[in-house]
Order: sequence, then structure tokens, then C-alpha cells
Amino acid sequence: MKKILNPYLNKEGYNCVCCAPNNPVGLHLEFWEEGEDVLTIWNPGENYQGWINTLHGGIISMLMDEVAGWVINRKLQTTGVTMQLNVKYKKPVMTTDSQITVRGHIASQRRNIVTIHLTLENSKGEVCDEGEAIYFTFGPDKAKEMGFDCCKVEGRLWGKIHFLSFYANLSLSELSTTLTLEKAIRHLPTLGLSGNQCRRYEGRRLPTGCR
Repeated sequence: MKKILNPYLNKEGYNCVCCAPNNPVGLHLEFWEEGEDVLTIWNPGENYQGWINTLHGGIISMLMDEVAGWVINRKLQTTGVTMQLNVKYKKPVMTTDSQITVRGHIASQRRNIVTIHLTLENSKGEVCDEGEAIYFTFGPDKAKEMGFDCCKVEGRLWGKIHFLSFYANLSLSELSTTLTLEKAIRHLPTLGLSGNQCRRYEGRRLPTGCR
């Protein structure tokens, strides 16, 4: 399972209630890729209940809608808008649960219309809700206009790059476009790596495109 890097972090005005890390009333969701699935793991908490200790159905729909969007971001490397979202509430989701997992994958695609299958599981792995989102996806020009470039995941190398970006005084976007780790290499010892491990990264170049 690989963590998906948020492609919107440096976008002006970005304050999504679901995934923006600095939104004071947001859910602060993070996302992972596991095979064909994109998923998020979240602790609901009592502030999101409808009935006593029961997660509000609107929050469940919002979680599914958000995961659907990230499926499009990661799997199709674009963005778009939700055309339709259908949710089947099968059993209550408790706000006292330690965590819930919402996951989605592409069920079908016809040109730029994509159907995404979604599930919500409680901490016991029981499927409490199922959903289907129908998404209208944008072409490259429209996606770029909306502020989307590409959606990467952290690999072993990218995990270190994500950390090193602060020490090398480079943004992630700068690291991905300069294609060199030379400036960051000098700071590898801050991760506690040995001299031999540091030398493995000398001359390395970042992968081009979105991987």
C-alpha cells in the first residue's frame, strides 16, 4: 500500500473540507493506493454523528464522493465532477468505532464517463455501506485549468524526497521538475542513513511524469 501525494497542496485557494490539511473544520483525509483500490482510513468521532453514536449519512456520502474523486485523480491522472452518487446504507456506522475504511475502484469506463464502486468498512472489516459514483472526467487542458497537474504516490525514493524537500529548501514541485537530487543528497544524513546508503543516491534522477 502506497501513500498518495496530495496534488493540490500548493494550489492557491485550496481548502477542501475533506482533504485540505489546514482546514480548521475539515476531515483532513489522506489517501492510499492498494492494487486497483484507492482508500482512506478515518476516525469518525462524536462530532459527526446523526443519531446518538451513529455516523451521519451525509458524512458517509461525502466520504464516498471524496474517495471517488481521488480514484479519478490517481488512476486516470485527471480530475472531473460527480454526475451521480448512489449510496446503499446497509448497517449503522458507529462514531465510537476506532476507524473506518472507505475504498473505491473503477468499475467501468465509457469515454469520459467513469463508474466507481465504493464501500465503507468498519474496524472489523464489515461492509456497512456500498456506493456507486458516476464521474465526468476532464481532458488534460481542462484538468490543468482546474489546477491539476498529476497525482503521484510515495515510493521508497519519494518518501525520502517528501521529507527532504524541507531540508533542501525545495518544494515537491521543484524537485519533480528539476529531476535532480543533488541538492537534497547533502541532507540525507539527517535521515540517519549511513555513508554507503547516501552514496547510493548520488547521481540519481527523479522519474519523469507521474508514477
